[in-house]
Amino acid sequence: MYTRVGIYTGQFTGSSWLHGLWLLLVLLLLNTSTVQAQAPSGRVEEIRTLYPSEWNVPYPAGLAYSAKFDRLFLIDKGNPETLPRTRSAIVIITPYEDLVATMQLAFTLDDAIHIAYDDANSHLLLLNEKRAQLTRVALDEDGLSARNTIRFDIAHLKLQSASGIDVDQASRRLFIVDNEAAQVVSASLDDFELIAKIDLAHLGASTLRGIAVHPRNHHLYLMAPHEKTLYELTQSGTLVNRYDLTDLNLVDPGGVAFAPSADLTDAPETIHLYIVDSNWPDAEQAGSGGLSWMHHRPASAQSYSPVRAAAGETAPLFGRVLEVALVPGAGASDRCSL
Repeated sequence: MYTRVGIYTGQFTGSSWLHGLWLLLVLLLLNTSTVQAQAPSGRVEEIRTLYPSEWNVPYPAGLAYSAKFDRLFLIDKGNPETLPRTRSAIVIITPYEDLVATMQLAFTLDDAIHIAYDDANSHLLLLNEKRAQLTRVALDEDGLSARNTIRFDIAHLKLQSASGIDVDQASRRLFIVDNEAAQVVSASLDDFELIAKIDLAHLGASTLRGIAVHPRNHHLYLMAPHEKTLYELTQSGTLVNRYDLTDLNLVDPGGVAFAPSADLTDAPETIHLYIVDSNWPDAEQAGSGGLSWMHHRPASAQSYSPVRAAAGETAPLFGRVLEVALVPGAGASDRCSL
Protein backbone atom coordinates (compact mmCIF):
# COMPACT_ATOMS: atom_id res chain seq x y z
CA MET A 1 0.00 0.00 0.00
CA TYR A 2 2.76 2.44 0.90
CA THR A 3 4.56 1.78 -2.36
CA ARG A 4 1.41 2.58 -4.31
CA VAL A 5 0.72 5.91 -2.58
CA GLY A 6 4.39 6.91 -2.74
CA ILE A 7 4.08 9.93 -0.50
CA TYR A 8 5.02 7.86 2.55
CA THR A 9 8.07 6.16 1.11
CA GLY A 10 9.29 8.86 -1.28
CA GLN A 11 8.68 6.52 -4.25
CA PHE A 12 6.43 8.18 -6.83
CA THR A 13 5.47 6.45 -10.04
CA GLY A 14 3.42 7.69 -12.99
CA SER A 15 0.27 9.55 -12.10
CA SER A 16 0.95 9.30 -8.34
CA TRP A 17 3.98 11.58 -8.77
CA LEU A 18 1.89 14.18 -10.58
CA HIS A 19 -0.85 13.87 -7.98
CA GLY A 20 1.66 14.43 -5.19
CA LEU A 21 3.10 17.52 -6.92
CA TRP A 22 -0.39 18.91 -7.49
CA LEU A 23 -1.28 18.34 -3.83
CA LEU A 24 1.89 20.11 -2.71
CA LEU A 25 1.12 23.15 -4.86
CA VAL A 26 -2.44 23.32 -3.52
CA LEU A 27 -1.17 23.20 0.06
CA LEU A 28 1.33 25.99 -0.62
CA LEU A 29 -1.34 28.20 -2.16
CA LEU A 30 -3.74 27.55 0.69
CA ASN A 31 -1.03 28.32 3.22
CA THR A 32 -0.20 31.66 1.52
CA SER A 33 -3.87 32.63 1.32
CA THR A 34 -4.39 31.71 4.97
CA VAL A 35 -1.43 33.83 6.08
CA GLN A 36 -2.67 36.80 4.06
CA ALA A 37 -6.23 36.42 5.33
CA GLN A 38 -5.14 36.14 8.96
CA ALA A 39 -3.04 39.30 8.91
CA PRO A 40 -4.99 42.05 10.69
CA SER A 41 -5.96 45.12 8.68
CA GLY A 42 -5.09 48.37 10.40
CA ARG A 43 -5.58 52.00 9.53
CA VAL A 44 -3.60 55.22 9.57
CA GLU A 45 -4.61 58.46 11.25
CA GLU A 46 -3.19 61.59 9.65
CA ILE A 47 -1.76 63.82 12.35
CA ARG A 48 -0.35 66.73 10.33
CA THR A 49 1.27 67.68 7.04
CA LEU A 50 4.64 69.34 6.56
CA TYR A 51 5.38 71.31 3.40
CA PRO A 52 9.16 71.16 2.78
CA SER A 53 9.01 73.53 -0.20
CA GLU A 54 9.43 76.16 2.53
CA TRP A 55 12.97 74.86 2.97
CA ASN A 56 13.72 74.56 -0.76
CA VAL A 57 12.67 70.91 -0.97
CA PRO A 58 9.79 71.14 -3.45
CA TYR A 59 9.75 67.44 -4.39
CA PRO A 60 10.90 65.44 -1.34
CA ALA A 61 11.81 61.79 -1.83
CA GLY A 62 14.41 60.74 0.76
CA LEU A 63 13.76 60.84 4.50
CA ALA A 64 15.77 59.78 7.55
CA TYR A 65 15.58 60.53 11.27
CA SER A 66 18.28 60.93 13.91
CA ALA A 67 17.18 60.25 17.49
CA LYS A 68 20.53 61.54 18.74
CA PHE A 69 19.94 65.01 17.30
CA ASP A 70 16.12 64.81 17.02
CA ARG A 71 16.28 65.89 13.39
CA LEU A 72 14.82 64.88 10.07
CA PHE A 73 17.00 64.66 6.96
CA LEU A 74 15.28 65.37 3.62
CA ILE A 75 16.49 64.95 0.04
CA ASP A 76 14.70 66.45 -2.94
CA LYS A 77 14.18 64.20 -5.96
CA GLY A 78 14.50 67.11 -8.37
CA ASN A 79 12.18 68.18 -11.14
CA PRO A 80 12.11 65.38 -13.74
CA GLU A 81 11.53 67.97 -16.48
CA THR A 82 14.77 69.87 -15.80
CA LEU A 83 18.41 68.97 -16.31
CA PRO A 84 19.78 66.43 -13.80
CA ARG A 85 21.70 67.79 -10.85
CA THR A 86 25.39 67.19 -10.37
CA ARG A 87 25.15 67.25 -6.57
CA SER A 88 22.52 66.36 -4.00
CA ALA A 89 21.63 68.53 -1.02
CA ILE A 90 20.35 67.30 2.34
CA VAL A 91 18.05 69.65 4.20
CA ILE A 92 17.96 69.18 7.97
CA ILE A 93 14.87 70.19 9.96
CA THR A 94 13.42 69.49 13.39
CA PRO A 95 10.15 67.58 13.78
CA TYR A 96 8.75 70.94 14.88
CA GLU A 97 9.31 72.35 11.38
CA ASP A 98 12.36 74.47 12.15
CA LEU A 99 15.07 74.65 9.51
CA VAL A 100 18.46 73.64 10.96
CA ALA A 101 20.86 73.56 8.01
CA THR A 102 21.48 72.49 4.41
CA MET A 103 24.30 70.08 3.71
CA GLN A 104 25.76 69.86 0.19
CA LEU A 105 27.04 66.49 -0.96
CA ALA A 106 29.90 66.13 -3.43
CA PHE A 107 27.84 63.72 -5.54
CA THR A 108 24.28 63.02 -6.59
CA LEU A 109 22.08 60.02 -5.82
CA ASP A 110 20.49 58.06 -8.64
CA ASP A 111 17.37 57.79 -6.46
CA ALA A 112 16.90 60.32 -3.67
CA ILE A 113 14.92 57.82 -1.58
CA HIS A 114 18.13 56.03 -0.54
CA ILE A 115 19.07 57.71 2.73
CA ALA A 116 19.26 56.31 6.26
CA TYR A 117 20.87 57.39 9.52
CA ASP A 118 23.03 55.34 11.88
CA ASP A 119 22.69 57.02 15.28
CA ALA A 120 25.31 54.94 17.05
CA ASN A 121 28.10 56.33 14.88
CA SER A 122 26.53 59.57 13.55
CA HIS A 123 26.69 58.20 10.00
CA LEU A 124 24.53 59.14 7.08
CA LEU A 125 24.13 56.22 4.67
CA LEU A 126 23.44 56.93 1.00
CA LEU A 127 22.97 54.32 -1.70
CA ASN A 128 23.77 54.64 -5.40
CA GLU A 129 22.48 51.42 -6.90
CA LYS A 130 23.63 52.04 -10.48
CA ARG A 131 27.20 52.27 -9.25
CA ALA A 132 26.68 49.43 -6.73
CA GLN A 133 28.02 51.85 -4.14
CA LEU A 134 27.07 52.78 -0.61
CA THR A 135 28.47 56.03 0.79
CA ARG A 136 28.95 56.48 4.52
CA VAL A 137 29.19 60.10 5.63
CA ALA A 138 30.50 60.64 9.16
CA LEU A 139 29.09 63.82 10.67
CA ASP A 140 30.75 66.21 13.09
CA GLU A 141 29.63 66.49 16.70
CA ASP A 142 27.04 69.09 15.77
CA GLY A 143 25.57 66.75 13.13
CA LEU A 144 25.58 69.53 10.56
CA SER A 145 28.67 68.90 8.46
CA ALA A 146 30.61 65.95 7.07
CA ARG A 147 33.79 64.88 8.84
CA ASN A 148 34.77 62.22 6.31
CA THR A 149 33.24 60.17 3.53
CA ILE A 150 33.90 56.51 2.70
CA ARG A 151 32.48 54.61 -0.25
CA PHE A 152 31.82 50.86 -0.15
CA ASP A 153 31.38 48.52 -3.09
CA ILE A 154 28.15 46.56 -2.54
CA ALA A 155 28.06 44.62 -5.82
CA HIS A 156 28.19 41.42 -3.75
CA LEU A 157 24.65 42.13 -2.51
CA LYS A 158 23.43 41.63 -6.12
CA LEU A 159 20.62 44.17 -5.93
CA GLN A 160 18.29 44.18 -8.91
CA SER A 161 16.18 47.27 -8.22
CA ALA A 162 16.68 48.98 -4.86
CA SER A 163 13.81 51.12 -3.62
CA GLY A 164 14.48 52.19 -0.05
CA ILE A 165 16.88 51.68 2.86
CA ASP A 166 16.79 51.92 6.65
CA VAL A 167 18.79 50.92 9.71
CA ASP A 168 18.00 48.77 12.75
CA GLN A 169 20.12 50.17 15.57
CA ALA A 170 19.56 47.15 17.83
CA SER A 171 20.76 44.44 15.45
CA ARG A 172 23.23 46.75 13.66
CA ARG A 173 21.78 45.92 10.27
CA LEU A 174 21.10 47.85 7.10
CA PHE A 175 17.90 46.84 5.30
CA ILE A 176 17.50 47.43 1.56
CA VAL A 177 14.28 46.88 -0.38
CA ASP A 178 14.95 45.06 -3.64
CA ASN A 179 11.73 45.65 -5.54
CA GLU A 180 12.55 43.62 -8.66
CA ALA A 181 13.52 40.57 -6.61
CA ALA A 182 10.58 41.03 -4.18
CA GLN A 183 12.85 40.82 -1.17
CA VAL A 184 14.60 42.78 1.56
CA VAL A 185 18.36 42.42 1.76
CA SER A 186 20.00 42.83 5.16
CA ALA A 187 23.67 43.61 5.60
CA SER A 188 26.00 44.34 8.48
CA LEU A 189 26.42 48.02 9.36
CA ASP A 190 30.09 47.38 10.05
CA ASP A 191 31.25 46.11 6.67
CA PHE A 192 28.00 45.83 4.61
CA GLU A 193 28.48 42.10 4.13
CA LEU A 194 25.32 40.16 3.35
CA ILE A 195 23.45 38.72 6.33
CA ALA A 196 20.14 37.51 4.89
CA LYS A 197 17.58 37.92 2.15
CA ILE A 198 13.95 38.13 3.24
CA ASP A 199 11.46 36.89 0.65
CA LEU A 200 8.44 39.15 0.11
CA ALA A 201 6.78 37.30 -2.77
CA HIS A 202 3.97 36.19 -0.44
CA LEU A 203 2.79 39.81 -0.16
CA GLY A 204 1.75 39.80 -3.80
CA ALA A 205 2.64 43.50 -4.14
CA SER A 206 3.30 44.79 -7.65
CA THR A 207 5.72 47.45 -6.39
CA LEU A 208 7.50 47.98 -3.08
CA ARG A 209 8.98 51.38 -2.29
CA GLY A 210 10.19 52.75 1.02
CA ILE A 211 11.12 50.94 4.24
CA ALA A 212 11.24 51.93 7.90
CA VAL A 213 12.35 49.93 10.95
CA HIS A 214 10.33 50.58 14.10
CA PRO A 215 12.71 51.55 16.93
CA ARG A 216 10.86 49.47 19.56
CA ASN A 217 9.41 46.33 18.00
CA HIS A 218 12.07 46.30 15.20
CA HIS A 219 9.48 45.28 12.62
CA LEU A 220 9.89 46.25 8.98
CA TYR A 221 7.32 48.58 7.41
CA LEU A 222 7.16 48.65 3.61
CA MET A 223 4.93 50.60 1.27
CA ALA A 224 3.17 49.17 -1.78
CA PRO A 225 2.05 52.32 -3.68
CA HIS A 226 -0.12 50.56 -6.27
CA GLU A 227 -1.97 48.58 -3.61
CA LYS A 228 -2.10 51.69 -1.37
CA THR A 229 -0.94 49.51 1.48
CA LEU A 230 1.71 49.63 4.18
CA TYR A 231 2.92 46.18 5.26
CA GLU A 232 4.30 45.40 8.71
CA LEU A 233 6.56 42.35 8.87
CA THR A 234 8.93 40.72 11.29
CA GLN A 235 12.58 40.58 10.28
CA SER A 236 12.04 36.99 9.20
CA GLY A 237 9.37 38.13 6.72
CA THR A 238 6.19 37.12 8.57
CA LEU A 239 3.30 39.45 7.78
CA VAL A 240 2.02 41.01 11.03
CA ASN A 241 -0.29 43.77 9.87
CA ARG A 242 -1.36 45.73 6.84
CA TYR A 243 -2.46 49.37 6.81
CA ASP A 244 -4.74 50.98 4.25
CA LEU A 245 -3.17 54.19 2.86
CA THR A 246 -6.06 55.10 0.54
CA ASP A 247 -7.27 58.09 2.57
CA LEU A 248 -3.81 59.74 2.42
CA ASN A 249 -4.19 60.32 -1.35
CA LEU A 250 -0.49 59.71 -2.00
CA VAL A 251 0.66 60.64 -5.51
CA ASP A 252 4.33 59.65 -5.58
CA PRO A 253 5.31 58.19 -2.18
CA GLY A 254 8.97 57.84 -1.35
CA GLY A 255 10.87 57.54 1.91
CA VAL A 256 9.40 56.64 5.29
CA ALA A 257 10.85 56.97 8.78
CA PHE A 258 9.74 56.63 12.38
CA ALA A 259 10.16 59.63 14.66
CA PRO A 260 8.62 60.91 17.89
CA SER A 261 5.37 62.83 17.80
CA ALA A 262 5.87 66.57 17.49
CA ASP A 263 2.81 67.20 19.67
CA LEU A 264 4.15 68.23 23.07
CA THR A 265 0.91 67.07 24.70
CA ASP A 266 1.60 63.47 23.61
CA ALA A 267 3.45 61.04 25.86
CA PRO A 268 7.22 61.34 25.25
CA GLU A 269 7.40 57.75 23.99
CA THR A 270 4.79 58.30 21.27
CA ILE A 271 6.17 57.22 17.90
CA HIS A 272 4.64 58.17 14.55
CA LEU A 273 5.45 57.28 10.96
CA TYR A 274 6.53 60.07 8.59
CA ILE A 275 5.76 59.47 4.91
CA VAL A 276 7.22 61.49 2.04
CA ASP A 277 5.08 62.25 -1.01
CA SER A 278 6.89 64.16 -3.76
CA ASN A 279 3.44 64.78 -5.29
CA TRP A 280 4.95 64.55 -8.76
CA PRO A 281 2.17 63.34 -11.08
CA ASP A 282 2.53 60.72 -13.77
CA ALA A 283 2.45 61.56 -17.46
CA GLU A 284 -1.31 61.22 -17.63
CA GLN A 285 -1.87 63.71 -14.83
CA ALA A 286 0.72 66.26 -15.97
CA GLY A 287 0.41 65.81 -19.73
CA SER A 288 -0.39 68.65 -22.10
CA GLY A 289 -4.06 69.43 -22.42
CA GLY A 290 -4.86 68.27 -18.90
CA LEU A 291 -5.43 70.37 -15.82
CA SER A 292 -2.33 71.36 -13.92
CA TRP A 293 -2.34 72.39 -10.30
CA MET A 294 0.00 74.20 -7.94
CA HIS A 295 -0.35 73.56 -4.23
CA HIS A 296 0.22 76.41 -1.80
CA ARG A 297 0.23 76.38 1.96
CA PRO A 298 -1.96 79.15 3.41
CA ALA A 299 -0.59 80.69 6.58
CA SER A 300 -3.16 79.04 8.85
CA ALA A 301 -4.27 76.06 6.77
CA GLN A 302 -3.42 72.39 7.19
CA SER A 303 -4.36 71.32 3.68
CA TYR A 304 -3.51 72.22 0.12
CA SER A 305 -5.34 74.95 -1.77
CA PRO A 306 -5.43 74.15 -5.49
CA VAL A 307 -4.65 76.97 -7.91
CA ARG A 308 -5.18 76.35 -11.61
CA ALA A 309 -2.14 77.04 -13.78
CA ALA A 310 -2.34 79.32 -16.77
CA ALA A 311 -3.44 77.75 -20.04
CA GLY A 312 -0.68 75.69 -21.63
CA GLU A 313 1.51 75.78 -18.51
CA THR A 314 2.42 72.94 -16.20
CA ALA A 315 2.54 74.06 -12.60
CA PRO A 316 4.66 72.16 -10.11
CA LEU A 317 2.90 69.96 -7.60
CA PHE A 318 4.88 70.65 -4.48
CA GLY A 319 5.41 67.69 -2.19
CA ARG A 320 4.67 67.05 1.46
CA VAL A 321 5.64 64.98 4.46
CA LEU A 322 2.77 63.31 6.32
CA GLU A 323 2.97 62.45 10.01
CA VAL A 324 0.61 59.55 10.72
CA ALA A 325 -0.30 57.31 13.63
CA LEU A 326 -0.59 53.60 12.90
CA VAL A 327 -3.58 51.85 14.43
CA PRO A 328 -3.21 48.05 14.04
CA GLY A 329 -6.21 45.89 13.32
CA ALA A 330 -7.88 43.55 15.79
CA GLY A 331 -5.55 40.83 16.98
CA ALA A 332 -2.31 42.79 16.47
CA SER A 333 0.02 42.82 19.46
CA ASP A 334 1.55 46.27 18.99
CA ARG A 335 0.09 49.73 18.65
CA CYS A 336 2.80 51.75 16.96
CA SER A 337 1.37 55.17 17.82
CA LEU A 338 1.85 54.51 21.54
